[in-house]
Amino acid sequence: MEYIGKAAVNSSVTSIRRKMLDDYPVPVPSVEIQNRIINVLDNFESICSDLNIGLPAEIEARKKQYEFYRDALLTFAETGSIIAQTDRQTDRQTDRQTDRQTDRRV
Repeated sequence: MEYIGKAAVNSSVTSIRRKMLDDYPVPVPSVEIQNRIINVLDNFESICSDLNIGLPAEIEARKKQYEFYRDALLTFAETGSIIAQTDRQTDRQTDRQTDRQTDRRV
């Protein structure tokens, strides 16, 4: 702002001329700082990309897990016997399905 205040043309309306903008000193960070900024932005982009791939796969896996338990409960209501599978086995099965879906998208 200081540069603009000094270089502006004062008349009834203060104005800035093209030459003033062309001569404006634009601060540029050092190459080291530019590289750090690039690394931060690259990391941010990879995190966003992982979320865009991983989150839908996780939602799909949880839907499948829900369907499994729903079907198990409905089967139990009809037959009186339950499918003997532990929560840990179901989680592993869901994780494998998620991994396969993620691998297909990559």
